Amino acid sequence: MPPQPTMAPGYTTAYTNLQLTSPDSDYEFDLKAGKVTQDNSTFYLDRADGEYISDDSAAYIPPADSLTLSDCLKGIVTQPASTLPFTTLRAGRSFCGRYPGGQDIAIIRTLTNGSNDGSVKISRTYYRHSA
Repeated sequence: MPPQPTMAPGYTTAYTNLQLTSPDSDYEFDLKAGKVTQDNSTFYLDRADGEYISDDSAAYIPPADSLTLSDCLKGIVTQPASTLPFTTLRAGRSFCGRYPGGQDIAIIRTLTNGSNDGSVKISRTYYRHSA
């Protein structure tokens, strides 16, 4: 079970544990809007070549499955991830990303194993920075 959201100053919760399913690699997860789209998102999670892709976003993969907003804020600055491989982010793992050029944070939990071509399901919690 995912940890309960931990708030940080200046952040509000936009979505909590919103489940999204991408039927194939023609679709990406729009992390900001909380929907599945086709190549028109500014903060997205896509997949190719055995990994998740989120261009221009900062990311963090925690060493354990538990992940909070505070963990993300610290981890993105101190231990940023340059790749998001399916082998590391198998079903049940969590990671986070920061909106490109901003401070909004998405915590993503994989609900199925990653796939370049097949269906992939995630759960997403999104925090907006307002301060």
